[in-house]
Amino acid sequence: MAKKLQNSQNMKAVLFHADGHFGKRYAEGIYEHLVSELKKNLHEFNIPLIHLTIPDHAAWGDETYFYEVENVNHVIYNREKAIVEFLKNDANDKDVYWFCEPDFRMFKEFPPLETDVCMLYRDDPVAMTPAWRLAKKSSLPFFEEALSYFNKDRLEWHGDTASWVKIHELMGKPKVGFHEYNGLTVELRSYGHYASRHKYIYSGQWKGGSKMNIVTDEFKESLKKGWR
Repeated sequence: MAKKLQNSQNMKAVLFHADGHFGKRYAEGIYEHLVSELKKNLHEFNIPLIHLTIPDHAAWGDETYFYEVENVNHVIYNREKAIVEFLKNDANDKDVYWFCEPDFRMFKEFPPLETDVCMLYRDDPVAMTPAWRLAKKSSLPFFEEALSYFNKDRLEWHGDTASWVKIHELMGKPKVGFHEYNGLTVELRSYGHYASRHKYIYSGQWKGGSKMNIVTDEFKESLKKGWR
Protein backbone atom coordinates (compact mmCIF):
# COMPACT_ATOMS: atom_id res chain seq x y z
CA MET A 1 0.00 0.00 0.00
CA ALA A 2 1.30 3.46 -0.90
CA LYS A 3 2.27 5.67 1.99
CA LYS A 4 -0.26 8.39 2.76
CA LEU A 5 0.90 11.97 2.40
CA GLN A 6 1.32 13.95 5.58
CA ASN A 7 -1.36 16.66 5.27
CA SER A 8 0.97 19.23 6.81
CA GLN A 9 -1.69 21.98 6.63
CA ASN A 10 -4.14 20.03 8.79
CA MET A 11 -6.57 20.34 5.89
CA LYS A 12 -10.10 18.94 5.78
CA ALA A 13 -12.29 18.77 2.70
CA VAL A 14 -15.88 19.99 3.05
CA LEU A 15 -18.80 19.44 0.71
CA PHE A 16 -22.48 20.22 0.94
CA HIS A 17 -24.87 17.68 -0.50
CA ALA A 18 -28.47 17.24 0.52
CA ASP A 19 -30.64 17.20 -2.58
CA GLY A 20 -31.03 14.06 -4.65
CA HIS A 21 -33.55 15.06 -7.32
CA PHE A 22 -30.94 15.48 -10.05
CA GLY A 23 -29.49 12.05 -9.40
CA LYS A 24 -32.93 10.45 -9.19
CA ARG A 25 -33.87 12.05 -12.50
CA TYR A 26 -30.75 11.16 -14.44
CA ALA A 27 -28.57 8.59 -12.64
CA GLU A 28 -29.70 6.99 -9.39
CA GLY A 29 -26.87 6.73 -6.88
CA ILE A 30 -24.45 8.93 -8.85
CA TYR A 31 -23.76 11.28 -5.94
CA GLU A 32 -23.25 8.58 -3.35
CA HIS A 33 -20.76 6.96 -5.72
CA LEU A 34 -18.98 10.26 -6.44
CA VAL A 35 -18.67 11.11 -2.75
CA SER A 36 -17.46 7.62 -1.87
CA GLU A 37 -14.71 7.85 -4.49
CA LEU A 38 -13.86 11.42 -3.44
CA LYS A 39 -13.41 10.20 0.13
CA LYS A 40 -11.06 7.42 -1.04
CA ASN A 41 -9.09 9.96 -3.06
CA LEU A 42 -8.79 12.33 -0.10
CA HIS A 43 -7.66 9.55 2.22
CA GLU A 44 -4.67 8.99 -0.09
CA PHE A 45 -3.58 12.47 1.06
CA ASN A 46 -4.57 11.80 4.70
CA ILE A 47 -7.38 14.33 4.37
CA PRO A 48 -10.77 13.64 6.01
CA LEU A 49 -14.07 14.55 4.37
CA ILE A 50 -16.70 16.64 6.13
CA HIS A 51 -20.24 16.29 4.78
CA LEU A 52 -22.68 19.16 5.34
CA THR A 53 -26.27 18.08 4.80
CA ILE A 54 -29.81 18.22 6.15
CA PRO A 55 -31.55 16.13 8.83
CA ASP A 56 -32.51 12.63 7.69
CA HIS A 57 -29.99 12.56 4.83
CA ALA A 58 -27.43 9.74 5.00
CA ALA A 59 -24.07 10.69 6.55
CA TRP A 60 -21.38 10.30 3.88
CA GLY A 61 -18.41 12.02 5.49
CA ASP A 62 -15.75 11.10 8.02
CA GLU A 63 -17.59 13.83 9.92
CA THR A 64 -21.15 14.91 9.09
CA TYR A 65 -23.01 18.04 10.20
CA PHE A 66 -26.76 18.47 9.79
CA TYR A 67 -28.39 21.86 9.17
CA GLU A 68 -32.05 22.79 8.90
CA VAL A 69 -33.24 24.30 5.60
CA GLU A 70 -36.54 25.84 4.52
CA ASN A 71 -36.67 24.10 1.14
CA VAL A 72 -34.49 21.15 0.11
CA ASN A 73 -34.74 22.20 -3.55
CA HIS A 74 -32.95 25.50 -2.88
CA VAL A 75 -29.69 23.68 -3.50
CA ILE A 76 -27.20 26.50 -3.99
CA TYR A 77 -28.67 28.82 -1.37
CA ASN A 78 -28.66 25.97 1.14
CA ARG A 79 -25.02 25.26 0.31
CA GLU A 80 -23.96 28.86 0.90
CA LYS A 81 -25.97 29.09 4.10
CA ALA A 82 -24.53 25.79 5.39
CA ILE A 83 -20.97 26.94 4.72
CA VAL A 84 -21.59 30.09 6.77
CA GLU A 85 -23.17 28.10 9.60
CA PHE A 86 -20.31 25.60 9.56
CA LEU A 87 -17.63 28.29 9.77
CA LYS A 88 -19.53 30.12 12.49
CA ASN A 89 -20.45 27.19 14.72
CA ASP A 90 -18.50 24.06 13.86
CA ALA A 91 -15.13 25.01 12.33
CA ASN A 92 -12.03 25.51 14.45
CA ASP A 93 -9.10 27.87 14.25
CA LYS A 94 -6.44 25.23 13.63
CA ASP A 95 -7.79 23.66 10.44
CA VAL A 96 -7.77 24.66 6.78
CA TYR A 97 -10.96 23.78 4.91
CA TRP A 98 -11.18 22.91 1.23
CA PHE A 99 -14.78 23.52 0.15
CA CYS A 100 -15.35 21.39 -2.93
CA GLU A 101 -17.96 19.37 -4.83
CA PRO A 102 -18.45 15.60 -5.27
CA ASP A 103 -16.84 15.39 -8.72
CA PHE A 104 -13.56 17.02 -7.65
CA ARG A 105 -10.46 14.89 -7.27
CA MET A 106 -7.14 15.86 -5.69
CA PHE A 107 -3.97 15.01 -7.59
CA LYS A 108 -1.24 16.88 -5.73
CA GLU A 109 -0.96 18.56 -2.32
CA PHE A 110 -1.99 22.21 -2.44
CA PRO A 111 0.49 24.98 -1.67
CA PRO A 112 -0.06 26.19 1.92
CA LEU A 113 -2.83 28.67 2.60
CA GLU A 114 -1.17 31.87 3.84
CA THR A 115 -4.30 34.05 3.87
CA ASP A 116 -7.75 33.93 5.45
CA VAL A 117 -9.32 32.65 2.26
CA CYS A 118 -8.35 31.55 -1.23
CA MET A 119 -10.62 31.53 -4.28
CA LEU A 120 -10.00 30.67 -7.93
CA TYR A 121 -9.71 33.27 -10.68
CA ARG A 122 -10.49 32.87 -14.37
CA ASP A 123 -10.94 35.29 -17.26
CA ASP A 124 -14.71 35.08 -17.26
CA PRO A 125 -17.73 37.28 -16.41
CA VAL A 126 -17.89 35.27 -13.17
CA ALA A 127 -14.19 35.62 -12.41
CA MET A 128 -14.26 34.05 -8.93
CA THR A 129 -15.67 30.54 -8.97
CA PRO A 130 -17.33 29.26 -5.76
CA ALA A 131 -17.00 25.53 -6.56
CA TRP A 132 -13.45 25.51 -5.07
CA ARG A 133 -12.50 27.48 -1.95
CA LEU A 134 -9.75 27.14 0.62
CA ALA A 135 -10.45 28.90 3.88
CA LYS A 136 -9.83 29.27 7.59
CA LYS A 137 -12.48 29.96 10.21
CA SER A 138 -11.35 33.59 10.11
CA SER A 139 -12.84 33.85 6.60
CA LEU A 140 -16.39 33.86 8.02
CA PRO A 141 -17.09 37.59 7.35
CA PHE A 142 -16.10 37.11 3.70
CA PHE A 143 -18.68 34.37 3.19
CA GLU A 144 -21.33 36.14 5.27
CA GLU A 145 -20.99 39.17 3.01
CA ALA A 146 -21.17 37.01 -0.11
CA LEU A 147 -24.36 35.38 1.18
CA SER A 148 -25.92 38.82 1.70
CA TYR A 149 -25.63 39.48 -2.06
CA PHE A 150 -27.25 36.17 -3.05
CA ASN A 151 -29.95 36.51 -5.72
CA LYS A 152 -33.06 35.38 -3.84
CA ASP A 153 -34.96 34.96 -7.12
CA ARG A 154 -32.65 32.06 -8.01
CA LEU A 155 -32.43 30.03 -4.82
CA GLU A 156 -32.14 26.66 -6.54
CA TRP A 157 -29.41 27.34 -9.10
CA HIS A 158 -27.02 30.17 -9.98
CA GLY A 159 -28.16 32.64 -7.32
CA ASP A 160 -24.58 32.71 -6.05
CA THR A 161 -23.39 34.26 -9.32
CA ALA A 162 -24.58 37.65 -8.10
CA SER A 163 -22.67 37.15 -4.83
CA TRP A 164 -19.29 36.49 -6.41
CA VAL A 165 -19.59 39.05 -9.18
CA LYS A 166 -20.39 41.67 -6.52
CA ILE A 167 -17.52 40.63 -4.22
CA HIS A 168 -15.05 40.64 -7.10
CA GLU A 169 -16.19 44.13 -8.14
CA LEU A 170 -15.90 45.45 -4.57
CA MET A 171 -12.39 44.02 -4.35
CA GLY A 172 -11.44 46.05 -7.42
CA LYS A 173 -11.59 43.14 -9.89
CA PRO A 174 -8.23 41.63 -8.89
CA LYS A 175 -6.49 38.78 -10.71
CA VAL A 176 -4.23 35.99 -9.48
CA GLY A 177 -2.22 37.05 -6.44
CA PHE A 178 -2.51 38.24 -2.85
CA HIS A 179 -5.03 40.92 -1.87
CA GLU A 180 -6.65 42.60 1.13
CA TYR A 181 -10.36 43.13 1.52
CA ASN A 182 -12.30 44.48 4.51
CA GLY A 183 -9.57 43.52 6.95
CA LEU A 184 -9.10 40.02 5.52
CA THR A 185 -6.35 38.61 3.35
CA VAL A 186 -7.48 36.93 0.13
CA GLU A 187 -5.48 34.90 -2.36
CA LEU A 188 -6.66 34.22 -5.91
CA ARG A 189 -5.19 31.17 -7.64
CA SER A 190 -5.47 29.97 -11.23
CA TYR A 191 -8.73 28.22 -12.06
CA GLY A 192 -7.00 25.93 -14.53
CA HIS A 193 -4.65 24.49 -11.91
CA TYR A 194 -7.44 23.50 -9.52
CA ALA A 195 -10.79 23.11 -11.29
CA SER A 196 -10.14 22.22 -14.93
CA ARG A 197 -10.99 18.75 -16.16
CA HIS A 198 -8.05 18.68 -18.58
CA LYS A 199 -5.45 21.23 -17.42
CA TYR A 200 -5.41 20.51 -13.69
CA ILE A 201 -2.25 20.37 -11.58
CA TYR A 202 -3.49 20.12 -7.99
CA SER A 203 -7.16 19.19 -8.34
CA GLY A 204 -9.70 18.82 -11.12
CA GLN A 205 -13.44 18.81 -11.57
CA TRP A 206 -15.29 16.67 -14.05
CA LYS A 207 -18.49 18.57 -14.77
CA GLY A 208 -16.97 21.89 -15.83
CA GLY A 209 -19.70 24.19 -17.08
CA SER A 210 -22.60 21.74 -16.95
CA LYS A 211 -23.88 19.35 -14.30
CA MET A 212 -25.09 17.11 -17.15
CA ASN A 213 -21.45 16.16 -17.79
CA ILE A 214 -21.47 13.82 -14.79
CA VAL A 215 -24.20 11.60 -16.29
CA THR A 216 -22.78 11.24 -19.81
CA ASP A 217 -21.46 8.01 -21.28
CA GLU A 218 -18.07 9.75 -21.44
CA PHE A 219 -18.13 10.20 -17.67
CA LYS A 220 -19.14 6.60 -17.09
CA GLU A 221 -16.27 5.45 -19.28
CA SER A 222 -13.87 7.73 -17.40
CA LEU A 223 -14.76 5.93 -14.16
CA LYS A 224 -13.22 2.80 -15.67
CA LYS A 225 -10.02 4.66 -16.56
CA GLY A 226 -9.15 6.06 -13.18
CA TRP A 227 -10.82 9.47 -12.90
CA ARG A 228 -13.16 7.93 -10.30
